[in-house]
Amino acid sequence: MKAGCGRGVPGLRSTTLAISVLFVLPILFSLATSADDSVPSSSPSARELLGLDASPSVRSFHDMAYDTESDRTILFGGGISDFTNYDDTWAYELNGNVWVHRNPAIAPRERCCFGMAYDADSDVIVLFGGGDDTEEIELNETWIYDYNTDAWTEMTPAADPGPRAGHRMAYDAESDRIILYGGHLKGSPPSQDTWAYDFDSNTWSEMAPATHPATIDYYSLAYDDESDRVVLFGGRVDQSDNTNDETWAYDYNSDTWTQMNANPRPAQRWFHAMAYDGQSDRVILFGGTTGSGVAGPSSNETWAYDFNVDSWTNLEPASAPSVRASPGLAYDLESDRMVLFGGAVSAVGVSNNETWAYDYNSNTWDPLTLPSAPLNLQASAGDGQVVLAWASPASTGGPPVESYKTYRGGTAGGASFLVDAGNVLTYTDTGVTNGLTYYYRVSAVTAAGEGPLSSERSATPMDTTDPVVTITSPVDGATVSFASVEVQGTASDNNAIERVEVSTDGANWTLATGTEAWSATVILDGGVNTVHARVRDVAGNVATESVMVTLRTTDRPPGVDPMVLALSAAIAVAAGAAVALLAYRKRRGRRNT
Repeated sequence: MKAGCGRGVPGLRSTTLAISVLFVLPILFSLATSADDSVPSSSPSARELLGLDASPSVRSFHDMAYDTESDRTILFGGGISDFTNYDDTWAYELNGNVWVHRNPAIAPRERCCFGMAYDADSDVIVLFGGGDDTEEIELNETWIYDYNTDAWTEMTPAADPGPRAGHRMAYDAESDRIILYGGHLKGSPPSQDTWAYDFDSNTWSEMAPATHPATIDYYSLAYDDESDRVVLFGGRVDQSDNTNDETWAYDYNSDTWTQMNANPRPAQRWFHAMAYDGQSDRVILFGGTTGSGVAGPSSNETWAYDFNVDSWTNLEPASAPSVRASPGLAYDLESDRMVLFGGAVSAVGVSNNETWAYDYNSNTWDPLTLPSAPLNLQASAGDGQVVLAWASPASTGGPPVESYKTYRGGTAGGASFLVDAGNVLTYTDTGVTNGLTYYYRVSAVTAAGEGPLSSERSATPMDTTDPVVTITSPVDGATVSFASVEVQGTASDNNAIERVEVSTDGANWTLATGTEAWSATVILDGGVNTVHARVRDVAGNVATESVMVTLRTTDRPPGVDPMVLALSAAIAVAAGAAVALLAYRKRRGRRNT
């Protein structure tokens, strides 16, 4: 039999080992932050930079206590059903819905099923005992945690309650003592001893009440500040996993346990959670495994206990967290709400990492677990636009996704809020400039708030619209008499034209004068010619136009320019005239002689 949480719970180890292959191991977050972990909740970019969008991994059998001075709920340890235990410390700020992974230099070893309570007079969290399932031992260490310095300190008192697990602790504010009851000792059935811890003197004292609850572990304990009583409910009474539905109240001043007789009351159970609502003067109970047996059915009932009239009330809120065993529960005094985290579908079932808040005044549970990041973000560049597409987050945290927020930046890691795209999985960004690179991320929004940003994707929109070029002169099919021809035309583009060129062979190009209206001179060959015009815009898009032009070749050798023929004829005529004049003058001179 395994020690720690499994110790004294017959069948727990064998059952969990048989089904542990079905469980997905948790991903642990380890993002460092400063001692002051407050941050505006409206900016997920800032939250991510500080590592605030993580939360504790899935777990149960952990404990939580509310630090009044710092307005933080502190969570430590716990585990999952394959006997993996944790030693991480987290702080939760309800107003901003922010979990922060703390990083003390030293900390208690990994454990579950321990007791933890906040000593308001000394402003420290006190932790005792628990089971380390890795080494199959139960522990008797006393530790204190100071949120302000992020420091755990082992106290090593001269005497202590002895190694145990399955117990709970509550702080008696009027007497300035931490009260512990029962739990199971190593190798023994549940205990029935009462202990009080004084932090100021670092002293554990075993009390000696004349009457007390039965041997018990895996019960719940809460201190009723208004009545100055520690209230205990339920738990397991023997190693056969029998449980009870008893309510007891402890008065430290008189060292007296009193059994209460409220009826109706919650059904017998263990692995439930309980905390005191100081504003409403009610002890709130949630969940647990009802009946007997480690894998018995779990509950999601919410009950309230009024010590003054010894009355339990099933509150039956309209909605609530799912059934679970061994969650953590603490009362946030500043916000006047209960904070619940984690738990498992049964003592050996799959755990979760959900965060919920309960308001007694409105009898409502609100899911506070943020959705995970959207998956598979893609950014596809277009002409003057970028099309974004993504998949739903792996987990919504409970409530459905209401919308997705998009973020855009001009540099990697520099995205800022762009637009709320609504409850869709695609968005087209048209507010972009072609040729510039943009970086995008997306987040999901539920009733619990906005989750972390997705992975980043970039895209560079480009102009893909071809320009238009037209040859206006000569027209297609024209016949000309001269080889030198001025080609004219127009060009247009949705953005800007870079240049226009002309050619008669499609290989050698001549730059035209002008762009929107242009002209260039080409030399034609005799016969049919193809005159090409080519336009290129500033984005590199190209378009061409061509016309067929015929150069006359009648009464001249092929390839001889008519102007050359005319000039040759003129020269021939002039030469003939000169010869004739010389002949005339020669004849006339002879006559005179």
